[in-house]
Amino acid sequence: MKNNNRISVVIAVHNEADKIEKCLKTVNWVDEIIIVDGESTDDTVEICSRYTDKIFIKDNPPNFDLNKVFGMGKAKNEWILIWDADEYMPIELKKEIILITSSNPKEIGFFIPRINYIYGKEWKGKKDYQMRLFKNGKANYVKNNLHSLINIDGEVGFLSNYFHHNAVSNLESRYNKINQYTTIEAYCLLNDNEVKINTINCVWYLLLKPFLIGMRLYFSEQNYKNGIAGIIWSINGSYYCFSKYSKVWESKYLKRSGREVD
Repeated sequence: MKNNNRISVVIAVHNEADKIEKCLKTVNWVDEIIIVDGESTDDTVEICSRYTDKIFIKDNPPNFDLNKVFGMGKAKNEWILIWDADEYMPIELKKEIILITSSNPKEIGFFIPRINYIYGKEWKGKKDYQMRLFKNGKANYVKNNLHSLINIDGEVGFLSNYFHHNAVSNLESRYNKINQYTTIEAYCLLNDNEVKINTINCVWYLLLKPFLIGMRLYFSEQNYKNGIAGIIWSINGSYYCFSKYSKVWESKYLKRSGREVD
């Protein structure tokens, strides 16, 4: 039976030993911590065991949101808080979450603003709101894809206090993430058979769409406020899009030609 107005935090992890303890220290006040570990090979599980005994070991799927969905299914409390290993909660946000969940609000889901730290500095630009807090059983992931949006079955609200996200520390880690994430997203697109890249539409997927995404990141998302770093970040966003669809094309091309990706 669910405990009314109590909170379960769900964290999907994989080889997060260098950051998970700092994360857990800031959410250790919740009523239940659920860890879904994707077969980590470092000390992640041992560290997590100091904070909770609700640790579930599963494979590390290309779409790691699936492990978050699994963790949501294990939550026993009225409210679920989705969290990541590289995110940290200030005391002000903790107080606001306790206050809002104990007041029986009409909203069943809440967006929380996030401060991103990129290249070691607080990133300037458009406010980054994330749907992270919602009533148990009232949310689902929109689609089977990386960075899937959480769909809330009811009214939503916005919290005012921020949480912190150590996103990218240097360009090497940024490029590693781009390669990792675009491979995952290409895999999901191929599985869903959503994208067909041919001679006619390749201009859209490989040229125009990446260009427009770069422009949106620089102007609409206000990356211009970050100087040269904002230019680099926006161009990387274009490359992210180009890389994702290039991998979709590569897989289908090699399949048609009877070859496999090395």
